[in-house]
Amino acid sequence: MAELGASCISSCASDRKKFKGDDYYIKRLIGVARSNVEHGGHPFSCLIVNNITGEILAECPNEIAQTGDPSSHAEIVAIRKASSILRQRKDPVDGKNGIAGEDMRGLNFYILTSPCPMCAAAMAFCGPDRIIHVTTRPKWAQYYPDRRRYIQVTDFIEPSRIICKKLPLKQEAGMEEEALKVFRSWYAKNCSSTSSKATSTPPTTST
Repeated sequence: MAELGASCISSCASDRKKFKGDDYYIKRLIGVARSNVEHGGHPFSCLIVNNITGEILAECPNEIAQTGDPSSHAEIVAIRKASSILRQRKDPVDGKNGIAGEDMRGLNFYILTSPCPMCAAAMAFCGPDRIIHVTTRPKWAQYYPDRRRYIQVTDFIEPSRIICKKLPLKQEAGMEEEALKVFRSWYAKNCSSTSSKATSTPPTTST
């Protein structure tokens, strides 16, 4: 598992040339999530990219399986990585979104799916230019049941919707099928053969 944790990459020097277009970063995003699933992680990922130079400040999977930290969603891990870089550089900011490290103006977030309230709120605090997601919860929920002691994931839908209304959030669904394959892969690896009750039809999670 430590191997995979190291795959959260900060500031890819080879990509500090120019912005390569959404499709390029979405392909990388899906690849990170796919690799995470192959190594025992969860099917989520996040890239934070300078939308002028194309520099990838962070390229991270969800790290909950690796760390046991329930806050280690891909967006949160990526924000921590990118923030550290911005803080060290001390690039000038206009003060409208906090100090260096907090202000992510000029950056795009690429995320596999529409965000949970925690990640939506964290990205709102960052103030990026754009947030691009590939798929949405109703499309993959049946392949990724996530039930907790006090809440169902569906409890998050309305809070997330309220926050996302204020964000520069946009879906780019051209590679949605490739993203959904990552969730199906996670289901096949973790659910389809772990219980005598499992069937070829995944359990339906309401959305």
